[in-house]
Amino acid sequence: MQTYLFAADKQEAARASYPSRLLSAILRLWNVQETLRLKNIRRSHLPYFFAFPLAMIFANMQEVLFKSDYSLFGLGAVTLAAGSYCLGAGVLFIFSNQKNLSAISRLSAVIASVGFLFWLLLPDSAVSLSFAMLFMAGIGGCAVSGGYSYAFVLNNTERFWGIVLISFFYALARINAGFPLLSPAGLRIFMVLLVAGTVISLAAYRAKDFEHVRNRQGKGLGPAVWLMLYFFMAMYFIDMFFIYLPGAAEPEAMILCGAFGLAAVLLCVLLQILLRCSVWVMCNLFFIALVGSYALMYAPAGSALRMAAMSLHGLQLIGYLAGIYLLGCVLNRFGDFRLFKLVAAVIMPVSVLMYLVPDLLAAMPSVLHGTAMASSAILFIIFLLLSPAYSGYLFSADWSDDLRRLTMSEAQKRVEQADRFDSLNLTPREKEIAALLLQGLTIKQIAVSLDIAFDTAKYHIRNLYKKLGIGSRPELFARFTVSINNNGEKPSIPQ
Repeated sequence: MQTYLFAADKQEAARASYPSRLLSAILRLWNVQETLRLKNIRRSHLPYFFAFPLAMIFANMQEVLFKSDYSLFGLGAVTLAAGSYCLGAGVLFIFSNQKNLSAISRLSAVIASVGFLFWLLLPDSAVSLSFAMLFMAGIGGCAVSGGYSYAFVLNNTERFWGIVLISFFYALARINAGFPLLSPAGLRIFMVLLVAGTVISLAAYRAKDFEHVRNRQGKGLGPAVWLMLYFFMAMYFIDMFFIYLPGAAEPEAMILCGAFGLAAVLLCVLLQILLRCSVWVMCNLFFIALVGSYALMYAPAGSALRMAAMSLHGLQLIGYLAGIYLLGCVLNRFGDFRLFKLVAAVIMPVSVLMYLVPDLLAAMPSVLHGTAMASSAILFIIFLLLSPAYSGYLFSADWSDDLRRLTMSEAQKRVEQADRFDSLNLTPREKEIAALLLQGLTIKQIAVSLDIAFDTAKYHIRNLYKKLGIGSRPELFARFTVSINNNGEKPSIPQ
């Protein structure tokens, strides 16, 4: 009986402390800073930089490209195109491995080119719609192949600007849907350039650029991966309701969404490049914008509040940008080829099912709207409640420091070189700093080397000393015998 009461008391204490832990995690996440540097964009990696964005642009232009009076299997052209994109990516990638990835990429490009050619030449009909589906299936394969390089070949800065490029064209596509920026002939030329750019980029893939992934052992579907997938799928799910809501496809609404989408892209650039805000901040802004948008959609058609709803929905691009960027960063840090395939195999079929939900509810506008509102609010609440987990697994001190690097894999290399500290229960960051201290670097030099703040370096050093039971750098040298310069002499100890 006493044991039961003791366990009950512990559970009650844990429940009582959760609000404080939640608040602490939210404050911690709000204050996390990340730094990306433009100088880290590499010219030699431009084919990888463009492959993913060019393929993704097609996925984001469905409302512009697939205006057909025909349907198949009782589904509209937009739903069929999106489903084909997801299914094509999943099916083609199931048969890929690290050795045949280049061949799979080229096969995807060939399928896309054949489907595109016939879709472009044939008049609007069920046959042309079938070739459009074939085209989108091939583009889906190109997107997944490009996504592989996006995660494992590009660095953090290149990933961020790649998704900025995708989001920018997504916003322009919204504006074009309401006020055509291109003539029909101009739109066709634009599509030809996109297909050509995608094919050229995939053809430029070099096997040596993927060699570092072959021997990597991923950590599987760990907590960090699941947390990333939660936001990614939540973002995807609650956004797709919008295009089915009454009035959402009106020209004025599309123009407002596109214009505020451009503002969202600019806001993300300001948040990351100038204010150095965490991706977690962007995720919250996305949820707030979507919940507000669906709530204001209850206002009468043509009212100022309804226009505000359309405008707010344009800010959904914040979540789109954050979701894909976070996907690439998490896979780079925790994943390998097997995990990448597993994540793709999860995302693609689930995405197809998600498209079916609003499509099936489209005939019941009130139910559709209510589902969109409830889903966005519930998923946002769950996201906030998971803040302690996001803080611990995705945006901890080590994670935040690594995001400031050229690429997260560099941090892992340094950790692997610090084997001498394996038995000391140190964090990866503390191992790195211990190695640099033993090399004779000052605190300022360590901060510059790791691209972290001076105070952050001091914080890690204090924790390191505490765990080792020492109080100074000379004691650290006394504990470890090091010889790092060419003469085999111990470096002088900076004060």
